[in-house]
Amino acid sequence: MENSSPAGGTRVDGRTRLLDTAEELLDRHGIDGVSVRTVTKAAGHRNSSAVNYHFGNREQLVAAVLQRRQVIVEERRSALLDELEGAGTLDARAAVDAAVRPLADMLDCPEGRCYLRLLHQAANHPDYYLRVVDRNDEGIVVRGAKAHISAAAYFNEIFVVPCRNMSEDDADYAVSFAIPVDTAGVVQIAHPIKADFGPLDFPVEGIPLRWHTDSLVIFDDVFVPWERVFLCGEWAFAMPLVYNFAYFHRHTAASYRVPVSEMMVGMAMNASITAPARAVMPVGRSNSSLIHGATTIMPMKPMTTEGIPARTSTVGLRISLTRLGAISAR
Repeated sequence: MENSSPAGGTRVDGRTRLLDTAEELLDRHGIDGVSVRTVTKAAGHRNSSAVNYHFGNREQLVAAVLQRRQVIVEERRSALLDELEGAGTLDARAAVDAAVRPLADMLDCPEGRCYLRLLHQAANHPDYYLRVVDRNDEGIVVRGAKAHISAAAYFNEIFVVPCRNMSEDDADYAVSFAIPVDTAGVVQIAHPIKADFGPLDFPVEGIPLRWHTDSLVIFDDVFVPWERVFLCGEWAFAMPLVYNFAYFHRHTAASYRVPVSEMMVGMAMNASITAPARAVMPVGRSNSSLIHGATTIMPMKPMTTEGIPARTSTVGLRISLTRLGAISAR
């Protein structure tokens, strides 16, 4: 590739000229408002395939423009964190400062301010949130992404709901549907169950690490037939839909803890029966704690055991313990 520069300009390599030019044009006209041809011409390249040669395509050029400044930010963050770790002063507040300060420092130079404006454009891109881009008699076409979807890699279907209240201007984003995970255009970028975490992944002490896998689910013009669509443009129902979904989901999460607690108490009771005499007192104290916990959560789930409504948790607990003991003894 040629290495000449426009008359009077500083001589730089072709790749850097493309990056400098793209950064300026993207900042001026927007990430979606600049073509490869415009960048190539403005950079002084006579070869129309210069962007493809150096970067592959337009999307990779935009990524390279952002990555060039991001490397500086990450290097600064790493240096600050190493300094804090070496001094033994790495706590939650210091970790947040180390994460934010390198970005704030970018305000000190024109290139840095340009990078922050581009970062703002990228972070607010319409395709970063799921929306309807087309509809016909057969169904709808959706584009965008859903982030931090727990356990999505394990299942056969993806159930999509809005995640917030919406206004009339958000009508295209008021969409809910269910599709198989292998639907054309669906891509999952899954977080490993056990990944190598850095100090910024979980900086707050006392909050447990998330060992559960989650996915960034990308919808690249995915077609959804009408029979699988639950919401499409009815923005006023976005909040009630997500609220009721979350309500029933949390209700089931609370309810299953009741039988699990009963099972643990029953197992503990049988263990105390078969335990040596010297271990009876410690086991008994543990059983008392288990029974207390199970009794506390029992009202979360109305129960009927052997035809007797468990209106009081202790009645349901006694019946369950008797049943579990009988089952275990068989």
